[in-house]
Amino acid sequence: MQHLNLVFPQWQGNTEESPLYGALEFMGLYLCGLPIRLAEVSESCCLSKEAGIIARREIVHQLNSCFALLKESNPETVFTLGGGCDAGLTAAAYLNAKYEGNLCMVWFDAHADLNTPESSPSGMFCGMPLRVLVGEGDAEIVNMLSKAFQPAQLVLAGVRTTDKSETDFISAHSIPVISKAELEQGAEELLEAVKKTGCDNVYIHIDLDVLDPGIFPATRFTEPGGISPEALLTQVNALNEKFSVKGLGIFEYAPSDGKFYPWLAQLVKLGSSLGLKG
Repeated sequence: MQHLNLVFPQWQGNTEESPLYGALEFMGLYLCGLPIRLAEVSESCCLSKEAGIIARREIVHQLNSCFALLKESNPETVFTLGGGCDAGLTAAAYLNAKYEGNLCMVWFDAHADLNTPESSPSGMFCGMPLRVLVGEGDAEIVNMLSKAFQPAQLVLAGVRTTDKSETDFISAHSIPVISKAELEQGAEELLEAVKKTGCDNVYIHIDLDVLDPGIFPATRFTEPGGISPEALLTQVNALNEKFSVKGLGIFEYAPSDGKFYPWLAQLVKLGSSLGLKG
């Protein structure tokens, strides 16, 4: 099975460079010896706002380049290291098209990232990627998608901070939100929610701010009340056992002075070996 380990350290969606430097540190700590493809990212840019998105020009260019890399590589499974959450947009969209919509998106994140340029209070693109993936938002970016997700393909896990427009979208489409308490008790609630989507395949998006910052502070947009790394590993391993995981991405890692987390190494091992399963 053709597999791709993709590093896409896009940082402009966060408006500051910690996701870029975090990705570089992460590569040295966890990706040594793995074959990787590095997507093009500029180290400097204009952070002015255009059409409601800060650094829109650079983001559009980089997304286009990353989509071209994926098309050229034509993998069946993808492990992605970002970058900000918006760096996960490319692999998820690519895989959703490849599997013709038979792909459940499990979104581990403190935030829903369901804003549009009009509803975003900040203009940061890192708060918009999931809304783009369902075909709403900036028209030029949405048009990069060969196939948008349907809201019925989404399951949110650990989300605990939403803007009103995001809350309204979740409610209007009855998108399941698996709480911290449910995630800490075991994998049953998440597995049942994924099963109800009717999808055979899964994409796992992990924004590290889904974790409790008292345990893992190495991410920019920390929110209190997150889950433990052990609970995250339990959920991811359960998904991998019960479904065909086609993609896994790790995002929003900030530099941590080289501190090594064994549970992160386990996530990388799972993500980088997706093509070997079955």
